[in-house]
Amino acid sequence: MPDKSGNRLHLMYLPLLTDLECAGRYSCGSTYLTYLYREMCRAIYSSSKKMGGCSLLLQSWAWYRMPFIQPRVERDITYSLALRWTGRGLRFTGMPHGDLLGYRLRYDNMNHNEFLWMPYRGFESSLPTRAYKDSRIWISCTVVASFAVIVWHQSDRVQLQYGLWQSIPNEVHNLDKMHEIDMRGHSDTNWAEQHAY
Repeated sequence: MPDKSGNRLHLMYLPLLTDLECAGRYSCGSTYLTYLYREMCRAIYSSSKKMGGCSLLLQSWAWYRMPFIQPRVERDITYSLALRWTGRGLRFTGMPHGDLLGYRLRYDNMNHNEFLWMPYRGFESSLPTRAYKDSRIWISCTVVASFAVIVWHQSDRVQLQYGLWQSIPNEVHNLDKMHEIDMRGHSDTNWAEQHAY
């Protein structure tokens, strides 16, 4: 996971790469999501100046679901979907790129029908079948863990996103205590034991 520098990784990941055949079976997607959730929680504080994690995932998520903020791009939709937003050729119209106040005002005044709950509908044929291999996991409400970082994946709150009926969601799981845990000063901690049920 990129740190706030955007180009460095923690050394704790190196042992995971000793057996490259085994490394392909790790759940990298859930690790990216875990760190992104954690960094989003930390970024809400006014003292925060940067955000670590894979912010391209967040940016891609927002642009596919809120077309009124997405840049115009002349690229076909391909897999991986986030690649559409990389490189040159992004044209921002209607709102200058980087206009934070403009974006906030636009979010505050958006209509309910401007948010696309199922933004990928219509180009499923562009996605490889492996993208759906673990689709049952998408809707599971579960803890997602990566080393010291623990977050709750509360998919019951966004069932429309998966084409399901939105029922009244369960009570929110409060993981504030978990969010206070980080790896500073815990170099000898076995995180598998620390977070075992």
